[in-house]
Amino acid sequence: MLQARENSPHGYDISNHQQLSSEIGSYEEFIQLASILKAEGMSLILDIVPNHMGAAQNNPWWMDLLENGTSSLYADYFDIDWHPLTEDLKHKILLPILGDSYGQVLKNGELQLRFDQSTARFWLDYYEHTIPVNPVSYPLILGQRLEVLEARLGQSNPAFLEYQSIMTAFERLPIETEGCWEKKEERIREKNISLGRLLALGNNTPEIFNFIQETLQDFQTRLPDITNQNRLHRLLEMQVYRLSNWRVASDEINYRRFFDINDLVALRVEDPRVFAETHALILRLIEEGWISGLRIDHPDGLYDPAAYFQQLQIEASKRLNVALEPDLQLGDPRLPLYVAIEKILAPYERLPQNWLVQGTTGYEFANTVNGLFVQQEHEKEMTRIYEKTLGHPIHFESLVHECKKLIMRTTLNSELGVLTQQLYRLCKQNWRSRDFTLHNLRSALMEVVACFPVYRTYVTNESLSKKDGEYIDWAINLAKRHSTAIDSSIYDFLHSILLLEAQLEHLTDTQPSSGTGDSRKASSSTTEVNEALRFRAAVCHFAMKFQQYSGPVMAKGLEDTSFYRYNRLVSLNEVGGEPTVFGISAATFHYRNQQRLQRTPHTLLSTTTHDTKRSEDVRARISVLSELPEEWQKHLTSWRRIHRHLLQRLGDDVVAPCPNDEYLFYQTLLGIWPFENPREEERARLADRLEQYMLKAAREAKRHTSWINPNHSYEAGLQAFIRGVVLKPSPLFMRSFLPFQRQIARLGQFNALSQTLLKLTCPGVPDLYQGCELWDLSLVDPDNRRPVDYAVRQAQLEQLRPLLEAPDAQTLQKSLDEIVRDMNDGRIKQYLIAKVLGYRQAHPALFQQGLYLPLEISGIYSDHVVAFVRYLEQEAIIVAVPRLNTWLGLRRSGQPCGKRVWKNTQLLLPDFLQHRPVTNLLTLEPLAPVSHHAQSALNLSDVFKDVPVGFLRLA
Repeated sequence: MLQARENSPHGYDISNHQQLSSEIGSYEEFIQLASILKAEGMSLILDIVPNHMGAAQNNPWWMDLLENGTSSLYADYFDIDWHPLTEDLKHKILLPILGDSYGQVLKNGELQLRFDQSTARFWLDYYEHTIPVNPVSYPLILGQRLEVLEARLGQSNPAFLEYQSIMTAFERLPIETEGCWEKKEERIREKNISLGRLLALGNNTPEIFNFIQETLQDFQTRLPDITNQNRLHRLLEMQVYRLSNWRVASDEINYRRFFDINDLVALRVEDPRVFAETHALILRLIEEGWISGLRIDHPDGLYDPAAYFQQLQIEASKRLNVALEPDLQLGDPRLPLYVAIEKILAPYERLPQNWLVQGTTGYEFANTVNGLFVQQEHEKEMTRIYEKTLGHPIHFESLVHECKKLIMRTTLNSELGVLTQQLYRLCKQNWRSRDFTLHNLRSALMEVVACFPVYRTYVTNESLSKKDGEYIDWAINLAKRHSTAIDSSIYDFLHSILLLEAQLEHLTDTQPSSGTGDSRKASSSTTEVNEALRFRAAVCHFAMKFQQYSGPVMAKGLEDTSFYRYNRLVSLNEVGGEPTVFGISAATFHYRNQQRLQRTPHTLLSTTTHDTKRSEDVRARISVLSELPEEWQKHLTSWRRIHRHLLQRLGDDVVAPCPNDEYLFYQTLLGIWPFENPREEERARLADRLEQYMLKAAREAKRHTSWINPNHSYEAGLQAFIRGVVLKPSPLFMRSFLPFQRQIARLGQFNALSQTLLKLTCPGVPDLYQGCELWDLSLVDPDNRRPVDYAVRQAQLEQLRPLLEAPDAQTLQKSLDEIVRDMNDGRIKQYLIAKVLGYRQAHPALFQQGLYLPLEISGIYSDHVVAFVRYLEQEAIIVAVPRLNTWLGLRRSGQPCGKRVWKNTQLLLPDFLQHRPVTNLLTLEPLAPVSHHAQSALNLSDVFKDVPVGFLRLA
């Protein structure tokens, strides 16, 4: 939403935190939108990216930095290592924008020096890139062919003398490397004066600007002139950046990035100045009441997340003129500002209590609810099928370890180098650790990060939680077992650093040699205390930078590599998911809901986002395979045999697609195949989407191709295979595929309706992603960011209006039967969402504060229902959904409705709900409780009589 690069594919490359993106609209138009929402009782939550901004020419801070380096007022705004191991990068920035090697680009004349007469500034152009030239280096350009200018104007000409004086002024511009603000301001002042003098001179004496334009020819390198090439190279060596091929970034880049994206540079938002400037507009919108909350992207990239969240709440409380209570903690409803964070949690991990946020963006719920529809008992069978297809066993934990190391050796190698150097400096300050070599330290760091069980810890100088200590202990001990070639004392040293336990060993003699040395003793003691404090600060800084590194490694190694290599059941390969956890029990689901209600009752609940690997409805389909392992194996074997002729052999051991990619392809095809057999035009679009997805999956897997080194032969073979299957399908394949796919799609619809109702009623705030009001069969981005046809959704919602406003069951029944009987158009999902959201709107306290109680199910299919009650004082609603529906006799046809399906299965009512009238809010029919061993119960054949989910009100 904030100003980003034009036509930005993601909006992460913010260029100006003080402006809204012009592509979205003006500030006035934003206020108009917010006003309309306010009038409807709605408000906005703003998604913000505090960690980084675009490293591009439309970012004035970045351009100032490239012009002035450490002397820039913004040098401390960005997370840059000004003292890297690479000597030629000291006080410089690696700028990896070249498409070829630096030498080749220079030789080809692709770098063009340009002089802008309107500002008297020099620029370097490289295709779409425009880079400023350091004013200190201007004399090298201005002084070229100086004798020619002297001959034209005359040695004593005032314009020539002024020209020489300006050259001297540029040459003497202050260069500040220690962060002195006064010297930086002095440089800006002197630079602007010198530029103004040059501009005035050129405007008054046109020969000056003509001469400069002529001089640029001496810096053109298109001709095979080694003199010009050396001259331009000498000028480039004087810049505060070092131009390089984009591939060099993985080894030498010295600014922290958003993961491995070179044009997204990290901000030091922990600096109060940076926080103030990047949040001024956001806080203004909060103060004026146009936004009511924030969604924080990538909080694990923050130096100190807890301090950042606290600062957010402090500033928000000032703007909202409310007191910030001293005892606030995670999930507290008294927090001034609603904040949800995009934090990925391991199954055994919890948000820290001192984080002043309401919760996460909901990935843990997405994986929890999906687990309900995975048949746990079939894990071994599904593993056997997968490993048989691969031709070898596969161990997921070992795979993740391997992939994290791959990431550290390639895309995030340079960041590892920066960390290693910092650790090396700490080693040299201690006589116990001075023999640890740079190579061994790097190996140890890599091993510990690879063994880390969570994305990161949150150790600070003031805080070390018990859990963080356990995670560090785990990683160190596991790394020791993995690494037998390195002296284990290195791991002990690193352990002490990460736990902030490392001490500085002093070599000075603390005992004076005579009784007259009291003053020397005091001076020595003070020096040692100061050294110890500096060492402690350096240790803490390293530990916190380590934490900023382990998160991206986990994300790239797990989500963006391992999840594309391990394809046993890809509905489990979701952001924040654990593919080895093959489904969950109803008891686990209830326990997690109760914990959420207790700790973060207002956290977001999502099932699809812009970052999910596949949409909620695709996952709902693919999970059905866990219920049908025998049929899946039979069809898989048949399809692979039918399409054997489409495989392309690229070598002795490589075919395109490989068995793993082919296995992923068939799951994906089942997941996104349209409800109706697609016609030619739609089939072509389907093939394009599958090609795009499978190409991305193969590159992310980094087995046979990658983003850095595309294997065009493999990719061509993969694309040809997809087009052969989709565009020219074998009749034999279609006879096998279509019936099975329709079965999967139908059962997937029941799963999808169940998870939709659960998201709308479980403790938390439901988050509906764009387009998911109807069935959405999208894959990972960019597929899930396609334009949404809102006109269709609006039209269908209008068609549903009579159902939503029906006064009684009889009026509702006929139309409801129609949308239940023909679910393919998605009206049943839209009806469910509209009906439940309408009830939530009318009864907000019930869902915001209501308690949660799991309900007991009895009967033959008790394991195939999840039910609970939400209640507050006299208000209560019951939610019941079916799961694992193939066991209900629905493999081939039918719906999970009625007596024929549910037989004697009953939902038992707790004592406090006895004898209260019950109404099915989806059908408006009253339900009559029955007796069950002296306890009231509801027959599930009544609950699921007409609609395959239950949403009941107790009067």
